[in-house]
Amino acid sequence: MRTSKQDFVTPSGPTLNAFNDTSSVAARLPGQGRPHTVAKVARDLVPRPVAEAFIDCFGGTILREVDALFEDLGFGFDAAAEDAAQQRGRGARRSRAAGYLASADLSLPRDTDRLLKAISLSLAEWERQEGDQEWGDLKRLRRNLDLAGFDWDGNALARRSAAVPAPFAERLSDLEDVKREVDRILEAVDRDPADAITAARALVETACKTVLDELAQAFDDRDDVPTLYKKTAVALRIDPTQHEVIYRQVLQGLASSVQGLAELRNKLGDAHGPRRGGHRAQPRHARMAAGAAMTVATFLIETLEERRGST
Repeated sequence: MRTSKQDFVTPSGPTLNAFNDTSSVAARLPGQGRPHTVAKVARDLVPRPVAEAFIDCFGGTILREVDALFEDLGFGFDAAAEDAAQQRGRGARRSRAAGYLASADLSLPRDTDRLLKAISLSLAEWERQEGDQEWGDLKRLRRNLDLAGFDWDGNALARRSAAVPAPFAERLSDLEDVKREVDRILEAVDRDPADAITAARALVETACKTVLDELAQAFDDRDDVPTLYKKTAVALRIDPTQHEVIYRQVLQGLASSVQGLAELRNKLGDAHGPRRGGHRAQPRHARMAAGAAMTVATFLIETLEERRGST
């Protein structure tokens, strides 16, 4: 007999250890390739940490309730993924949840909506049972939802407006190495602006090295970001000196943005630690840096692909 969300029992509080292993859901996500490899990957609409934290919350439920939740919402089931999770010691109920989520393609809006509905139904009931004593599992789930850009009002999840332009974030997330820095920026803009600024500079550096590797152009690991950008621009034939005035002005603006990012990172980023009496990075500074970095990185990657497509 299937049960409703009201029949859920309490998850096992702070004894659960979120993110201590990798479920089959995580195994479906893009892996880490060799440095600076241009490879196409699907962009998941719900980040891995959210799915992992959700799975970990099922430690105190019972199997028929796990089945009821996911079957009622139309999830498929991957028995091999359940077995793999059990072999890693994840426990019967978490492994069952992992089996259902492994059947979902979280790059598809339909499957993403199902997952968000499952989280909403479960979270509402778990919070009712949680009362005033905060559970470690739910705290991690709420934190990761917040970092992923979701607002929870006690009944439903809603996406906040993106901290950076969505087309840039989605476009750059097609590349394995660049994706890591994009995710870092998106998570840190409001939570840790100084880290987001440092990540913005790292995004441009990674994009430059990706392009130079793909074009078999030499660079020194000690090159600073403005130097790397200069070499990349020359290799892609977008250096200001290679164009007439009307284009030169815009391309010089990109180069100036890269120089500014490097200087902003030195002043407000977290790489060197805060200086006594110095200015502290604010979310608006981080958004400015993120927007500039993603504009530059997107232009570099798209120019690379156009050049390769024309040869």
